[in-house]
Amino acid sequence: RVPDTSRLGCEDVTGFQAWMPATRAAARAFRQLESVETRLVLELGCGLGALGTAMSRERKSFVVMTDKELPVLQLAKRTAEANAGVKLDVVAYDFVKGSSPWRQGCFDSVLAADVLFLDQLSSPLFEAFRVAGAGTGILGHQIRRAVYRGADGKPCLEAHDSALEGFRQRAEKQLRSTENFPEEESTALVLEWP
Repeated sequence: RVPDTSRLGCEDVTGFQAWMPATRAAARAFRQLESVETRLVLELGCGLGALGTAMSRERKSFVVMTDKELPVLQLAKRTAEANAGVKLDVVAYDFVKGSSPWRQGCFDSVLAADVLFLDQLSSPLFEAFRVAGAGTGILGHQIRRAVYRGADGKPCLEAHDSALEGFRQRAEKQLRSTENFPEEESTALVLEWP
């Protein structure tokens, strides 16, 4: 259980929850990429660290897990420490703000699960995938309609899966495959850069 006080001062508290349908979708897609180089993997928006930890353990990859909230990264690090044999580090990084701190193409693979919940995230997320990844990118996504506060402070409802569609349009040239998991209302997009 996460102490309520750890959420104080956080701009975004979504990372304090496990979003398992999207995480499982990304993990399934990553597991199927047996021939893909995965020595160095970046995870965007790692939350509690379930995906990065599992992929490090299974693929013997070194995973750099990122999230914009420091208390969330502390929890991700605890998840990793509880799983002997994983090789990873945690880094504070908000893919929405500013440019990438990494050299272009320095990661073999880039992963993200359930970080695409607003339309305005699709463009910076695609850019983060494009800059950091040299080969394969995987986005796990739980299909849903997002509710957010508009500029006037009133609740707004996005069109069905408009964030995913925005990302898919940006990634059209890199989209290798889409795997749907209807039993959990989730999907995984597999991207490939030459």
